[in-house]
Amino acid sequence: MRAVLASCASGSGLGSEVDEANAAESLWRRACRRLETKVGSRYEACFGEVVARRVTGDVLTLGVPNAFVRDHILERYRPLLEVAVGEAAGAAMRVELELIPSTGRDANSAPSARSAADLNPRYRFSTFVVGAGNQLAHAAALKVAEAPGQTLNPLLLHGETGLGKTHLLQATARHAAERPAASRVRYVTAEAFLNDFVRSVSDRRAMPAFRERYRGVEVLLLDDVQFFAGKERVQEELLHTFTALYERGRQIVLSSDRPPRDLGPIDSGLCSRFEMGLLAEVRRPDLATRAAILAKLAEAQELAIGDPALLPFIAGRVTRNVRELQGALTRLAAHSSLMGRKLDLDLARELLPDEKETEVSIERVEEVVAARFGLPLDELRGRRRTTSVVYPRHLAMHLARQLTGASLLSIGRHFGRDHTTVMYADRRVRRQIRDDPEARDLVEELSERVRQRR
Repeated sequence: MRAVLASCASGSGLGSEVDEANAAESLWRRACRRLETKVGSRYEACFGEVVARRVTGDVLTLGVPNAFVRDHILERYRPLLEVAVGEAAGAAMRVELELIPSTGRDANSAPSARSAADLNPRYRFSTFVVGAGNQLAHAAALKVAEAPGQTLNPLLLHGETGLGKTHLLQATARHAAERPAASRVRYVTAEAFLNDFVRSVSDRRAMPAFRERYRGVEVLLLDDVQFFAGKERVQEELLHTFTALYERGRQIVLSSDRPPRDLGPIDSGLCSRFEMGLLAEVRRPDLATRAAILAKLAEAQELAIGDPALLPFIAGRVTRNVRELQGALTRLAAHSSLMGRKLDLDLARELLPDEKETEVSIERVEEVVAARFGLPLDELRGRRRTTSVVYPRHLAMHLARQLTGASLLSIGRHFGRDHTTVMYADRRVRRQIRDDPEARDLVEELSERVRQRR
């Protein structure tokens, strides 16, 4: 990179604008390749409209379409951006952002959202496996799909990633759009909504079309709303969109990876609207549900499962979420096909070793937490309310909630409390995880210990 910068100072004159632009473009292309690997699917939304302007000394100046994009990058990605640019340059670099004139985007250009016509064809109610951890969420989504806007409005599904929330949202969208009295339906991820909003902000003429896209529907399904945390301007727009739809009796379906109160910096008015309807948690599938999911996946892939013990065995080894189940089955099938191996228990034992997670019980959680804090087991279930006991007890309730298929009532009974105490403990630990890196590390450490075989 120093050679590139040096070339800018030679030839047609020091500081030549053409040389600066060429050097900036070359550097930015290399930095973009690094950014794509670091931010993944967020790259296009965050940096897709950023352009190289010039490089002067150790400063790369980039152009952004509007202040919203500038502030978003500076707030969330500046350190990552400067690292990527420095790696591409081979030297430490600073990055500055400047506004560039609007490109005159057509207000009616295609939005970054999907209608029901181009949803994932595999995401239907008929392909969703219902179990104890998702029964309420499934029933609520189906009811909303059959009668949008009449009850359960809004509906918010929350739970860890990979448990089927997107499947349910897209199934709801498709079912609602295919009803005899078909509805205008729009399914969109929060990131795509933000991307569409940013593009519209850059051209005031585009805002009416943007608002019509989201406020002119009968059913709006918004996936991964936790993505809006800390983004005040898009939260304000979403609040107005939410209000406009709700007041006209239009159906709103949302998903997030945690309950609304645990989303972090979300406008209180928007958060309260998220909680106006039904909150339905999607929890990790139990052993029987995981086996049923694997059977459905095997059927879809047309895999011949000769040994009836194979799928339950896989389900016992892979416990986190549906995506990992699918990945495990795909890995086994690919190995069997490519290596000429039989798809059986021997292959599964080889590729899914014994150290993998096993079915977690409340007792296992309790043992790990008690050992970590040097407490007798009866202390966690006892009535003492000193900090040295209450904190581990709350951690145990939170981990039982997250790692087992047990209900709130079952967890509460185990610890001699009612279900509201478990809810309080779970919420409190979630806040600590969100705000305190040490608490987050502790919970991750305990989770790993719980999942390990003894």
